[in-house]
Formats: sequence, structure tokens, C-alpha cells
Amino acid sequence: MAARTGDKVGPRIAELVANYTLAARRHMAPYEARVHQEAQWANYSRAGKEVADHWAPMLRAAASPEDGQIHPDMAAWLKEAASGKHQLKSLGGILFGVASSSLGGAISNAVAPIAFAINRVSPNLAPDPGTLAQLVAAGTLPKSDLSYWGRGQGLQQAFLDDMLEAAYAVPGAADLLDMLNRGDVNEGTVRLALERTGLRRELIGPVIASRFQLLAGADIALALLRGNIDQAAAQQLASKQGITPEVLRLLVENTGEPPGIIDMVGLWRRGKISRERLVRAILQSRVRNEWVDAIELLAVEPPTTEEALQALVQGELTQAEAARRYAEAGGDPTFFETAFKTRANSPAPGQLAEMANRGIIPWDGRGPDATTFSQGFIEGRWKNKWEPAFRKLAVYLPPPREVATLAREGAVTEAQAERLWEEHGLSPELAHTYWRSAHFQRTSAVHELARSEIVKLYFDQAIDRRQALAMLEKLRYPPADANWILDIADLQRARAAHEAAVKKIEQLYVNHKLTREAASSGLHALDIPTGQVDQILLFAELERAANLKTLTAAEIESAWFYNLIGPGEAIKMLENIGYTPLDAWIKLSIRAKGPVPGVRKP
Repeated sequence: MAARTGDKVGPRIAELVANYTLAARRHMAPYEARVHQEAQWANYSRAGKEVADHWAPMLRAAASPEDGQIHPDMAAWLKEAASGKHQLKSLGGILFGVASSSLGGAISNAVAPIAFAINRVSPNLAPDPGTLAQLVAAGTLPKSDLSYWGRGQGLQQAFLDDMLEAAYAVPGAADLLDMLNRGDVNEGTVRLALERTGLRRELIGPVIASRFQLLAGADIALALLRGNIDQAAAQQLASKQGITPEVLRLLVENTGEPPGIIDMVGLWRRGKISRERLVRAILQSRVRNEWVDAIELLAVEPPTTEEALQALVQGELTQAEAARRYAEAGGDPTFFETAFKTRANSPAPGQLAEMANRGIIPWDGRGPDATTFSQGFIEGRWKNKWEPAFRKLAVYLPPPREVATLAREGAVTEAQAERLWEEHGLSPELAHTYWRSAHFQRTSAVHELARSEIVKLYFDQAIDRRQALAMLEKLRYPPADANWILDIADLQRARAAHEAAVKKIEQLYVNHKLTREAASSGLHALDIPTGQVDQILLFAELERAANLKTLTAAEIESAWFYNLIGPGEAIKMLENIGYTPLDAWIKLSIRAKGPVPGVRKP
């Protein structure tokens, strides 16, 4: 490239100018600094004087409050700042004193009475927009006031609307998820509310998903132990709870309870399990391991207090041994003697009364060693107030049937009999009925004889029906019974006449006094059915055919004596009518006045 004019001279001139300028500045620097310092100090003095003159009335009033309560150092400091002297101090104290938080607070506190008094005259300040938005959200301030005062502080309406929306309270995430589970809100509403809380959008989905309850670790272990889920499902559920496989294994081993300690001791006592299994059951329970030996002692069950007392009552234990066993079973040793004396029951009151009636035990007398009706009664399960009643119950009363027997035999009067029956629970009316029954039975033979005679007289028609009824009623027969008795007598009379007529016709027919047609006509006239007539005539014909006359013993003897029949035939005929062979031979021999000729004695 070709050289241009000034390529060598320009740089040299620039260097010379720069060196000259620097030398001049170094030479003038002290004068320039002093002039600058004086000018700056003059500005500070003027500013301090003007500021002090402007704030002096308020600072002097603050330095001398009406109640006089101000720190001396603060009062001096305020007076110096208001004096206008030492203008830099005044300017620093007034303008920059508030910059220090501690000192600014002290100054604000000192001048507060003056500031408050001024503000009370014309209060024009409003809360900040955030507070205004909270007041509108709380319903204590209309929305128009938020817009008025917020815009007055220079905020746009859009920001004010956003601040108001942000001021509205939103339920916490837990409350929102509860409302979603209950169906009070939908998932979209919950999402919007969570966004209002400032939650990042990518976290809203997982938060909503956390509303579903997870099984606790103990429940997972129990479900696995019961077979409700398998190992893989249990581990998957456990991982969501932050439970490792090792921890899940420990939870499963620690879940569940063995059978009750007393039940396991009982199984061990019966030889159903070993001691090792018993100890393992104790370790798996909530009982501390140090009690294993003591629990083993529970395998032996001591007799109860009742068993100890019963053994003493039955003579199986001595009183000392029974007292020791009673105490081991938890009984109060001081109560043992009383418990023994009240053990077992006395005989029943009925048995006690029978023994007292027989003279086996006395009626009266009480005491632990007394064997009387009174002591036996109070040792029973009945209340003592019933003893007099049981004593009266012990008095023997003949049973009602026996009382009736006594009344029939005349051993008791009517009043005595009825009182005894009433003591057995019969009403007075029923007792009197019993007496009438007994009295009637007492004279029943006479009554029956009288009744029979009356019926016989009526049957024989010695008296008419009216007379017979009157007689029966005097014997205390009810009219219906009396009429029934006479009706039977009428029936018997009619039957007797009817039977006599039938018998007469039958006899005449058998004796060949009537023909069959006449007999049948006579029987039909008696209203006898045809079938029965035929039956009667049939038997009559049989009787008629069998009605043959036989020789008497005397006639047979005469026929032999007159040689009408031989001796053998005569003996045979006598045998046919009931004589023995010997008797027949003797009867013929008597008629012959000697042994029957030609016949040997049987």
C-alpha cells in the first residue's frame, strides 16, 4: 500500500499533545482540587442551612415533647440538627439519619407525635394494594374502593384484578382431595385450586393421584400373612410406602398373634405342644421374655376357694390344709372360718319340719353348732322372715279325700270339715259342695234302697209317675235325673211285657199249639222285624224237634221188673239219663230186692 501524507507526522504530533496535556493537568491539580473543595463546601453549607430552616420547627418540637419523655442525647441531637450550624452535620442528621435502621427508628419514634398530630388533621393515606385486595376478598371493603385507591397509587386495573383474585383463600391440598373423594367437587375444580396455590402444573397430577389411600405397612404385612395378596403384590404396595423388602419381611414376621398364653399353657399341660413351642408363643406375644418361667407355673391350676371349702366339708382335707389352699386360691384368710360355716346347705324346710315333728331335732335354738329347725332354716337359701310361715306349714293336715272319709264316717262336723278343705285351698262354696258330697255318700245306701223301692213301686204300677217323681225329688234327685230313672223303668216294663209275649208265642209253637203261620203273624203283630221273626221261629223249630220225652228212672225200673226190657238194656238206659253203671245196677237190685239176676256187679 502506498504511504499517505501524515502517516509519520500525525502520530508524533498526537503524542506531543498528550504529553503536554498531562503535564498541564499535573501542574494545575492542587489548585483545581482546592477550588473544587471550596465550591462543594459552599454548596453543603447552603443546603444544610436551607434544610435546617425547613425542618427546624418540627425538630425543635420533637426535641421538647409535652410529656418531657425523650432521651437527653436524642434531644441534643435534634436541637443541633435544627440550629443551622455545622451545616454538614445538620444535613446528614436530617437527610441521612433515617438511612440507618436503628437510628432511623429512634428518630421516627422521636418525631412520631408531631407526625401523628399533622396526619390526624388531614389523613389521606390508604393501605397498600395487597391489603386492599385482602379486605375486598374478606368482604369488608367494596371492590370499587380497591379500584379507586389502587389506581390512585399508580397501579393498573388489570394488576388490581389479579391481586384481588390472588387474595381469595384456597383450601389446602388435603382439604381439596377430601372434597374430591367425597364428590363435593370435580377434578377440574381441584386442578384450578391447586394452580392458585402456586403449585407447578407438572406436580398437580401426582398430587391429585395421592388422594387414594395406601395400605399401611402393618396392614400390608397382615394381608400377606392372611393370604389376601401374594408376595409380589405386597412388595409393590410396600414400595409405594417407602418400605424395602427387608423391612416388609420384618413386618410380616412381627405381624399376627399366637393363641392366648393361657390357651398355650393348657395345650402344653395336656402334652399337645412342646415347651419350645410354648416359649416361642410367649416370645411372639406382647409379654416380656423375663416372664417365661412364671408363665410355666400357670400350667398347674390350684383348687379354687369353692373346691377347698368343699373338700373340707366332705372331710378330704384338714382345716389347716383347706385354709392354706383357700388362701392360695385368692380367698381372704380372715374370711375362711365364716366361709366354711356358711358352706353347703341345710336340709330343706320340709325335711327340717319332719325331723322336728318326729322329735329328731328341737324346733328352737340357734348357733354355729346348733342342729335345730330354726338354725337349719337360717342356714338355707330362704329369707328368715318366712320361718314362721314354714312352722305353720309343718302342721299336718289330712288330705281332702281323707277329710271326706272323716266326714262320711261322722268323725268331723260340717264346720270342721269345711275349714280343713279351705285350708287346702278350696273356696267356701267348693268346700260346702265337698261336704254335701260326703254327706250324700254317708247315706247313699239308704238313698239307693229308697230309690230302688220307688222304682219298683212305679214298675209294678203301685204308684203313678207324679208320685214317683215327688218321692225321687225328696231324695235330692234333680228333675231331669228323676224323669230319666222313671223313663228307664217304663222301658223295662214295656220290654218285659214284650219279651213275655214273644216267649209265649214261641212256647205255644214249640208245644204244637200254634202253626208256623199263626206264630209268624203273632210275632209280626208285636212289631218284630221279619228277619228276627224268622230267626225266632228257626230256633223254636229246633227246640220243637229236640223236645222228646224220655222215661224216668222209675219207669225204666218198672219196665225191667215187668220183663218189658232186659237187665242189660235197663242198665244202659239208666246210664243214658246220668247214672253210673254201678248206680244203675244197685237201683235195679233194690227194685228186685236182691242182686240183678244174670248181671255181674260192676
